[in-house]
Amino acid sequence: MAVVFTAARQIDRIVTDAAAGNVTKVTFHANTRTVTIEGYDAAGTTATACKVAYAGTDGAAIGADFYTIDAGAKLEIPVAGHARERDGAVLYIASTVNSGIVEVEASPIQSL
Repeated sequence: MAVVFTAARQIDRIVTDAAAGNVTKVTFHANTRTVTIEGYDAAGTTATACKVAYAGTDGAAIGADFYTIDAGAKLEIPVAGHARERDGAVLYIASTVNSGIVEVEASPIQSL
């Protein structure tokens, strides 16, 4: 199920697709600069690995081109200028467990 962030600075826990390895499309606010992602099991208590891609189809298996985030690690990914759609930047996130949870923190573009 696709998720939309409505603010440039936002933190959310997202339940990924029911099947491990299938992606959830996440659209970020147009002013989001970076996204930090960390994976957990379905209960949200144990760190698990997850995968992130700039391209994909919501609910489908993740493609061959992705970042792997190891269990217990966080990955900060730039989204400004990448994989943009009309409403903002898009990432496709898959858990390595069924209905895994990913914690996603969006950070805004800083103005001068």
